[in-house]
Amino acid sequence: MLEQMMTLVMFKHTEKHCSVISLTPEGFRDVIKMSMILAGGEEDFRKNPSIIDTGFNNVPPLKYSAEIIEMILECAKYRIPFDISTGALASGSSPVTLAGTIVQGIAENHAVVVLTQLVGPGTPIMWGSCATILDQRYGTAAYGSPENGLIHAAFIQMAHYYGIPYYGAAGVVDSKAPDAQAAYENAINALIATLAGADVVHDAVYGILESGVTAYYEQFAISNDICGAIKRIAKGIKVTRETIASLDIIEKVGHERNHLTVIDALKFTKKHLLEEHWQPSITDRSPRSEWEKSGSKNIVQRAQEKIKEILATHKVKPLEKDVEQEMVKIIKEKQKLSRNEMKLT
Repeated sequence: MLEQMMTLVMFKHTEKHCSVISLTPEGFRDVIKMSMILAGGEEDFRKNPSIIDTGFNNVPPLKYSAEIIEMILECAKYRIPFDISTGALASGSSPVTLAGTIVQGIAENHAVVVLTQLVGPGTPIMWGSCATILDQRYGTAAYGSPENGLIHAAFIQMAHYYGIPYYGAAGVVDSKAPDAQAAYENAINALIATLAGADVVHDAVYGILESGVTAYYEQFAISNDICGAIKRIAKGIKVTRETIASLDIIEKVGHERNHLTVIDALKFTKKHLLEEHWQPSITDRSPRSEWEKSGSKNIVQRAQEKIKEILATHKVKPLEKDVEQEMVKIIKEKQKLSRNEMKLT
């Protein structure tokens, strides 16, 4: 019942597109039913199945579970967008060499692309990777490793070579807490994936620590600032007649004044400030005196405050009562079946 309840919570608390995850084919079919209810019926859902998307990993090396294949076929049936991501661990479930891991991942991803397009031609697919290295010292998946970033960069180039959009889980970190390690692991790999041209950098702001085992609200807020900075870097420097017209402003300001004291310069700044300069949410740039006056809070403490503010003020348009009741009915039927199965055992 987990996937059904998660889907209801998402539909109730956001008006945005939802990325749904299912653990079983039966659960995924329920999620599709709930999405049809939200869309206004099966016919309307078939016209716009992209109100949801989902994602799948293989079981490396070179295989998929029957359950995953069954859910992929459901996506093909309704043309539901999804990503397919190799989950290989270099030196464990794929070769120790990064090049060998990438070759294996290409074969694993392409198998699903071919299957899906045979069953449901035109079904939108993102070609992705959750691959990284296996840390041989501990037997753990090292998602915060620099090799993770390199693997993403290589897969991005190959996906675009094949003309397929790329999805990459480049934000998961190995640190157990929202600390300096979490920040640099998040920043390095999300930046590499972004600059390499990823169409979607998944997990970048999810606050997922401990190689995907632990989630921290605080890391959500910290990662949001990290990703804001990365998006600004990816945006680059805009060079147009308008932006280089600042030469006139430079001349007006001259040698003795500055851009804070000349009216034309201030107007130019007002016009371009927000598009040129990234405005962080919780990153502190205040003078030390102001920082100390506000309690000398570190970024984790500021993240805690931001999360509390978001949870207290977040408002969305509620689901229509009959829509929510129909979704709840699906969940209650599943609960009833589960209780009956427990009695039989």
